[in-house]
Amino acid sequence: MLFVLINYPNFTSSQDSIGARGAYFTQVEYPAPVYEGENSVWILTAYNENCTQNGEGNASFFLKFYLDGDLWWNEYNNTDYKTWQCKKGNSITRFYTISTWATIKPVVHNLEIELYSYDGNTSQLQDGVSSSVSVAIHTGPGNLMIFSYIVVYLITIFLLGFYMLTMGAIKISSAPPDEDDPFAFYQNQTQ
Repeated sequence: MLFVLINYPNFTSSQDSIGARGAYFTQVEYPAPVYEGENSVWILTAYNENCTQNGEGNASFFLKFYLDGDLWWNEYNNTDYKTWQCKKGNSITRFYTISTWATIKPVVHNLEIELYSYDGNTSQLQDGVSSSVSVAIHTGPGNLMIFSYIVVYLITIFLLGFYMLTMGAIKISSAPPDEDDPFAFYQNQTQ
């Protein structure tokens, strides 16, 4: 869960974005990459510039999430609370924990988030943002087998090099060792 706290790319939509009317996103934060099988926390901040409900200062909103162009999650249809309130001239920050990455193929996906206002009878698109989301997988030790061989080779080369530095250069002699003197071969090497 540490990656959620450290690695947040930010992107901001402007009032000029397509569909922006009386409310819009000011900030959307999410972890990059998200990991298959793990929860990720998304932080969305919306500003209600001009939306009201029945002439009052409050307005109701909900979000829709689209993954690769297909509706992925509709806050109005998929939650008990359906909508949330934000007063005119104020911003609100919402935290969403997304836990369904295990069902999504580990590749790069296009995620779109749309902000809708709701007046009790109809909903109206206010703003939308989109971004590419990388879904990564955790690799187990079995997938890292080739790297373990490389590490063994590197450690062996390092130890052999260290041995050669401490013992000096290795000389190969063509003279046969004296059978009576067990240290004759070593003496021939150092002379």
